[in-house]
Amino acid sequence: ALGNHGLLLRALGRLPEAEECQRRNVAICRRLVEVEKHAEFAPYLVGALGHHGEVLQALDRLPEAEQCQRENVAICRRLVEQEKRVELTGHLAWALGHHGLLLQALDRPAEAEESQRESVAILRRLVEVEKRAGLAGDLAIALGNHADALHQLERLGEAEECRRESVAVLRRLVEAEKRVELAPHLASALGHHGRLLLAFDRLAEAEPCQRDNVAIL
Repeated sequence: ALGNHGLLLRALGRLPEAEECQRRNVAICRRLVEVEKHAEFAPYLVGALGHHGEVLQALDRLPEAEQCQRENVAICRRLVEQEKRVELTGHLAWALGHHGLLLQALDRPAEAEESQRESVAILRRLVEVEKRAGLAGDLAIALGNHADALHQLERLGEAEECRRESVAVLRRLVEAEKRVELAPHLASALGHHGRLLLAFDRLAEAEPCQRDNVAIL
């Protein structure tokens, strides 16, 4: 109940109250898992840490948010890799991606790139090997986040390759599969791809990207 209340408060823009709810929720889940040894509540602790990290990030309390997401990744990794809770694999990818964004915001680009690369690898396996097509949009967004991390490291060739794949996946989802809710992500990906191509002086390729971006917006 506290977690849901925190989400509602956040949606209403009442961030300090939302943070208090999520902090109390984490404390309860932590006590259940770590003190009372109710291992079945570990996934709830993972979710609570993730939501607390998000609201801390919205409050611009980035070091605290990073600590939450780092713990979130560690617990989720243990559940997936050691306890074989494979149903949480997608959440591990999500946690890695969010942790990567925070690391990037904290100007820790090498760690951010590593986190985003692992997130992409997990989602790619889920989509391409395990045929979980519903996660294709998450893969496309993760590819874009990885491209941003690579760009920050000035690995522009790899960043352009990631961004190109992100655009291709999003275009297929929006245009062929009519996933219209992903259209803003496609527009953003096209804009970022166009700017990367400009950095390579590939003007003829950059122009259609920006034209399509404007058309979608």
